[in-house]
Amino acid sequence: MRSNHSAWMKIIPLAVFGAVLVFIWGCGGGGDLVAKMGNRKITMEQFRQFLDGRFRHVEAVKLTKEKRIEALNQQIEKELIVLDAYRQGYDKMPDVTAQSQQAADRVALEELFNRAIVSRFINDAYLRDLYDKQAMEIRARHILVRIANKDSVENVQAAKQKIDAIAAEIAAGADFAEVAKAKSEDETTAKDGGELGFFQWGRMVDEFQEAAFALDSGQVSQPVLTNYGWHLIKLEERRPVPNRGTFEDEKPQLENLAQRIMGDRLRSASLLYVDSLKQTRGLEYDTTNIDMILKRLDDPSVAKGEYLFDCFTAAEGALPVARYDRGTVSLDSLGKTVASRTRARSFPDRKSLEDVIDGIVVMEFLTDQAHKDGIFDLPKVKDTAREAEEAIISRQVEKAMVDDRLDVTDEDMLKYYEEHKADFFTDPERTVREIFIYSDEAKANEVAARAKKGEDFLALTKKYNEKKNTQANDGIVGPFGARLHAEMGEAAFALAKVGDIAGPIKAGGNYSIIRLEEILPPRQKTFGEAKNQVRASYRRNKRQEIRQAWLDQVRKQNAVKIYENNVVHLFPEDSQPMASVPADTSKGK
Repeated sequence: MRSNHSAWMKIIPLAVFGAVLVFIWGCGGGGDLVAKMGNRKITMEQFRQFLDGRFRHVEAVKLTKEKRIEALNQQIEKELIVLDAYRQGYDKMPDVTAQSQQAADRVALEELFNRAIVSRFINDAYLRDLYDKQAMEIRARHILVRIANKDSVENVQAAKQKIDAIAAEIAAGADFAEVAKAKSEDETTAKDGGELGFFQWGRMVDEFQEAAFALDSGQVSQPVLTNYGWHLIKLEERRPVPNRGTFEDEKPQLENLAQRIMGDRLRSASLLYVDSLKQTRGLEYDTTNIDMILKRLDDPSVAKGEYLFDCFTAAEGALPVARYDRGTVSLDSLGKTVASRTRARSFPDRKSLEDVIDGIVVMEFLTDQAHKDGIFDLPKVKDTAREAEEAIISRQVEKAMVDDRLDVTDEDMLKYYEEHKADFFTDPERTVREIFIYSDEAKANEVAARAKKGEDFLALTKKYNEKKNTQANDGIVGPFGARLHAEMGEAAFALAKVGDIAGPIKAGGNYSIIRLEEILPPRQKTFGEAKNQVRASYRRNKRQEIRQAWLDQVRKQNAVKIYENNVVHLFPEDSQPMASVPADTSKGK
């Protein structure tokens, strides 16, 4: 019953500051800046947003000066990486340009959708009304009678007669929940007496929610028709929504909800808008060539390869299947689109191919319209393209300067292993003998009591252990580490000495009685045993070393200045003296 909508389409530890590092501390000035590096800047507002995103605001305000500078240095590192990527020309690479343009296109088309379609239906007045309606939430039950074929008047009337009979039964005194269990055709809620729980305005389809929210507590609605069928609704209770934000706080969620509620109208308006663009751009389909394509594809005597359009010659591939004001769509481009976007091996009619053609040209039409409307000149579109570009080139330059320079040999790993042997020990392990009993708590208690009184544990295991995969080895489990076997494993590691008994231990409705058979202390792993762990640890440390050397060099090329006073007075709440701890400027925190 929910409405839907669809629109158009470690940081490693901070830098080690050495003698070679050019690092300038500013005690004042800087305007609204907290840091400057080369031609890049970090403003107070950017840093506030960064801290509020990483911490909750109430926590960010309480950070000491040193902790703020620690966080700021992480932002500075990101900016330095971007600077070096630009210096090395990564922004000129074709794939970077294409990906950043795709990001800009996406935001521009979203803005076009909002301007051309959404704004006609959703504005602040609508959102405020929605906000007011969402102040209360209701708990309701319903009974559903489905309609087998909604296009059939007879089926609709038959279902109406059925829901009317149910309504009469309830009006005569039958319990709504019991009737729902027996007669509702909503399989999900029927077993719970039609219970829907609490919901706010906007969660259900319009017809349902309008009827439900109009009811008084305990009242049952008249039959309500939706796409799902006929409903009877009983309102159980109504209450204010707890912990509700202000209108401005809730506005982004309200906008999403409004688009979902308005889904059908937005979709219809979108189709009309696209049709108007197609008409304005003079889109015409070449029916002669399209019919030739359909005939060829439908001919069983024509061999078709993995690429469906292989059955056309190069000359035929150049034939137009559509024309518009600035160009044509060729048979070959149609074939490539079919190969990349669909799995279709045939097309039933001309319209099915025209839909594929639309998919080729409509995005071009929309993008052109966004350019015409000046949307690509909006700051948010340009910022999106720049941010996408910087994210891409940052990944690429770091890969080239760090990851691609990691050369790990067995000799390197063996040397690292010898120097860090203390890091490569096995975990402590335990071996137990287990008597496993399925679900019978009384039997488990009896066997545990007998075992703890000193009865032969092996004999008890042979007689009572019901776990088939351990019966052959008389209930032995292990050796295993502390993180295995859930409750049983936890109990095993709680036993102090070999021979101690624990149980019955309940897990998932079954029971275990265990005796500790062996304690295996940690031991030094051989290089062969530890090789994968050594490789990961060596690579991590080597990567940090390479990355740090690179960043130190970038810092030398781009003097960094921190405006400490602005860091200290970042938030309005910073009027009081800030707590401080002794700073260590020799290395990052």
